[in-house]
Amino acid sequence: MRTRARNSIGERSCSTDSPAVLGPEIPFTSKDYGALPDGFPAELIGGRLYRSLPPTIRHQQLVRRIALALAECVHSERILFAPLELDLGPKNILHPDLVVLGKEAPPARGPPDGSSAGRIPLPQAVFEVLLEPTADRERRLKAPVYLAGGVNEVWLVDPAACNLELLTCKRGRVVAGAHPARSTVVSGLELWPDYLFRP
Repeated sequence: MRTRARNSIGERSCSTDSPAVLGPEIPFTSKDYGALPDGFPAELIGGRLYRSLPPTIRHQQLVRRIALALAECVHSERILFAPLELDLGPKNILHPDLVVLGKEAPPARGPPDGSSAGRIPLPQAVFEVLLEPTADRERRLKAPVYLAGGVNEVWLVDPAACNLELLTCKRGRVVAGAHPARSTVVSGLELWPDYLFRP
């Protein structure tokens, strides 16, 4: 269970009035993150705290459509939805929208105190549905951290541009319209932008 934030964290002038929750000079660590109040809407990226925005209805619709496509390819127990916490080291605790665990991954378990988010094993694939205020952060900061941390595929789902960005350590590909994006790690998974972004 997270405890109340210590004074040392409070003194770093965190603000939830903008998409970024920043500690001006002193970097945050996973230990500092664990001291935040339970449910505090932020993730740790590169030693900085960033505010997490609540999902929109459109965001939730897209996550559900992706999950339905995944359910045709993998066992449902390998598909996990937010709220999730993916620990990728002392400076990175990320909140993916949707993940696919590997076949041999240990079972994901919630925290013993019953709070909403649970730490998960390293997934094979991560899906992020972009929100306009934080889209640049997802692309520029989070996606490289996922890949460097060992995630095989990162899918960036952009409802504003109606396209999919499929990223791996070796390449990136943008797919739009009537052309499918095919996973290299989730056997049989194809996402068609025209279908995914339908009204």
